[in-house]
Amino acid sequence: MKRKKSTRKRSIIKAYRRKWRRLPREDQVFVVKFLGTAFVLLIVIIVLLSLLIAHIVKSADAGESKKSNKVIKETSASAKDKASSEDKVSSDDASPDGDSSEEGAPAEDEAEVTGASSPDAEVELLARLVNAEAGDVSRETQIAVASVILNRVNSDKFPDTISEVIYQSGQYTTVSGSKFNETPNDASIESAAYVYQNGSQIPENVLYQSLTPLGGGVWKQLDGNYFCYE
Repeated sequence: MKRKKSTRKRSIIKAYRRKWRRLPREDQVFVVKFLGTAFVLLIVIIVLLSLLIAHIVKSADAGESKKSNKVIKETSASAKDKASSEDKVSSDDASPDGDSSEEGAPAEDEAEVTGASSPDAEVELLARLVNAEAGDVSRETQIAVASVILNRVNSDKFPDTISEVIYQSGQYTTVSGSKFNETPNDASIESAAYVYQNGSQIPENVLYQSLTPLGGGVWKQLDGNYFCYE
């Protein structure tokens, strides 16, 4: 059977060769040019489609990034307004007549204010950590992840800033992964902003989040994550 099929293929090829040789020279040239032109057009179409797809993907990423930055800026502005309002109330209570401070003395230590982390940066960093740790799970878990960070900031056992807590050696291994550097999704940004504005939403002595129980006992298990007491 194999020999018959092979013989048949050869005979078909020979038949096409005979037909090709019988074609006038002009027709052969025309066929070659036509096939060459068709091949070139196919390559051009493929290249154009590739460029179009790349442009669409880039536009989508840019739109997502702008939306993320807008949410972060709005959150930051709200946090700044809240902080400004609290500072004003505190100032009014300390100096009802507005004459409690000495003339020429600065109302605040400007160097400290300048050196502090901005709300924009802190919310973005917190959102990136939430996205890396729990970006594809429930809102409750995302809020718990962000709350653990704030609990650690307020604890004597951990560093005093969001950045130092997140980057502390041996703690959050996701900071060295690619997802931590991605633009956070909307849910992660909203969860981080909510916790940043309203404070921790879990007990203050819940300081650990892990895939296995640790610390002083489990407070709650959410989406496969154990949230544990110190």
